[in-house]
Amino acid sequence: MAVFAEYPVDNGGTIEFIYTKYYSPTTMALARDFWTLRYSSVLDDDSLVVCEKSNSGSDAGPSSPTALEFLRARMLASGYMICPAEVGSTIHLVQHFDCEASSVPGAVRPLYESSELLAQMTVVSALRYVEHGFNEMNGKLKYVCREDPYLLRSFSQKISRSFNNAVNGFSEDGWALMSANSCDDFIMCNKETTNFGVYSNCDSILCVKSSLLLKNVCHVRLMKLLKELHSAWMGFNFRNYLVASKPASYAFPGLDISHISRIPLLLGHTNHEDGVG
Repeated sequence: MAVFAEYPVDNGGTIEFIYTKYYSPTTMALARDFWTLRYSSVLDDDSLVVCEKSNSGSDAGPSSPTALEFLRARMLASGYMICPAEVGSTIHLVQHFDCEASSVPGAVRPLYESSELLAQMTVVSALRYVEHGFNEMNGKLKYVCREDPYLLRSFSQKISRSFNNAVNGFSEDGWALMSANSCDDFIMCNKETTNFGVYSNCDSILCVKSSLLLKNVCHVRLMKLLKELHSAWMGFNFRNYLVASKPASYAFPGLDISHISRIPLLLGHTNHEDGVG
């Protein structure tokens, strides 16, 4: 997200001209971008109100050299309001998108036109994130592992951002398309990275992407399986692995079962069992 212009309003509010990019969750569809106007103001009762809506016209906003990598979507009337209450605060969230679902293959179209999935990915995720952070600050969440939850959550967000960057392969991030097989849906991309340390060198990251349609597989069961695998991954003893890898480059101590938390560490999510991460 980038704020291109900001204008003050007489009542103390602010109007911002914003450009936002949304990652594509699949290689079968383009990423989305938005040009929106956002109005922020504090009401007389100290409530914070933020309203946002796309500009008039689907092509509103300056053009970009990477515009071909995105499909212009529209944000309808959206925003949030934070109201003071006797025992704290109340948050109201509204998200309303038109993601041009007709341009997406039918296999993944529900990701762009389902109100339930949109709510899970935006409104519910935001509310749970706020709730989780509040409970964490007040000591209501107890973790078996000794690591700082903030550092682990930041690490998880970096992994998620890197994964989304690899899936979307934006040229402005340094990704270059090597080959694409339309028959097998295989895409190969390359990204060069330069290290300017004591010994400068240039490395390359190779990414091979593919999409697979799982027929008759409920997304809830699939998410449960992924969460179980994630919990097992979090139980890996990285500290012992680093110690063992120093004398033997190819040593692999395996999983340390004693480090698998009885309460799965929630990196940016709450302890709702029915939530979709």
